[in-house]
Amino acid sequence: GLLIRLGRTLKASQEFREYRHKLLETTGLAPGSPLQAIMDRLNQKSAASQLPAQKLQWEVRPSAQTAFVGRQKYLSLLRQAYFRSTSLILLGESGQGKTRLLEEFSANLKPAPLILLAKCRVTSQNLPLQPLIDALRRSIPLGVWQGLPRPVMQALAPLFPELIQSPPTYSRPGANPGEQTRTHIFEALRQVLIHLEEHTIPLLIVDDAQWADETTLGALAYLMQNPPLNTHGMVLLAARVEEQTASLRDWIA
Repeated sequence: GLLIRLGRTLKASQEFREYRHKLLETTGLAPGSPLQAIMDRLNQKSAASQLPAQKLQWEVRPSAQTAFVGRQKYLSLLRQAYFRSTSLILLGESGQGKTRLLEEFSANLKPAPLILLAKCRVTSQNLPLQPLIDALRRSIPLGVWQGLPRPVMQALAPLFPELIQSPPTYSRPGANPGEQTRTHIFEALRQVLIHLEEHTIPLLIVDDAQWADETTLGALAYLMQNPPLNTHGMVLLAARVEEQTASLRDWIA
């Protein structure tokens, strides 16, 4: 209550998520409805004041665009993982409804997170980090980008040249960037998520992850293991089990 009265709504939201996590772990129970309702209204108001409403373009097969029934067990498991900041990968055959499940899950989270929807494609396998670049570029307003520290913007300039007025001093990383370059870029991406966490809860969803390039998989592993996505967010992947690459199998292992 004190944090809310002081106007520290984001800190109040984070404390509530930690309390809910510990309560679920120790008792298996969720917080009471009155407290949950207060936090839902608080977070929705806070997020709405900072970021525009999202209009995600889910690529769902026509056969899956029907009433969503019979998946409540899976939705419940995903929600539990989300509130515990436990990242997951969904494996299934093509056409089993993975993308539809992701859509239904993300659309009903309260408070609504900022969904970073990364779509991997066959054609982008030779473009390192392209799924993450597209997801961030689509989802983050220019004003939020401009609030990033200058060193972070400079580190990301090869991926997002529109962020700075002067051209970057080095080019976009190739298919196998050096370890130092990878580390700098991965940390810069993490700093973007930390900055986003000041406004909302980030939820990174990677669809068709069987086509993710090695650098993207490396970035995902780094982001999953560090704040904020291992404390107040989540990485959720979906992949076709019959089309897994050796890189994805190694990544899962």
